[in-house]
Amino acid sequence: EKLERMNQLTTVMRTYVPTIKLVSLTTETDLTEQIVQKRQLLDKNRMEQSLGRNLQRLRKYEKKLVEEIQELKRAEQERPDLSFFFIIEGKTIKDLQTRNRQLMRSSGILGLKPLYKKELIKILYRMNNMNDE
Repeated sequence: EKLERMNQLTTVMRTYVPTIKLVSLTTETDLTEQIVQKRQLLDKNRMEQSLGRNLQRLRKYEKKLVEEIQELKRAEQERPDLSFFFIIEGKTIKDLQTRNRQLMRSSGILGLKPLYKKELIKILYRMNNMNDE
């Protein structure tokens, strides 16, 4: 899969004719949703334990869930998320839209997504204030 993505990235860089920049940024990893889901499973498990069914199996499952939550918290603190962004330029909005479509077509399996204004503002802020966390 990594090789396919690298080949696709190489293809994009060769076939996309207009000026393009590739920027990489590290950001904090946000695993809040996964942690919340694991906590919900843990609460459900504890509820079942209070009913007294399959206690031994449920205790093992609880231990596993607690370990997974701790691992997610550790990953959130220790592993930054590496993201890549293509920057394209255009003189007019129509030119920019055309180049955007061209980039999306040539990107193939990379799974590029356009950024919404709010996300774009955050990224531009990060790019211009690298020491500000």
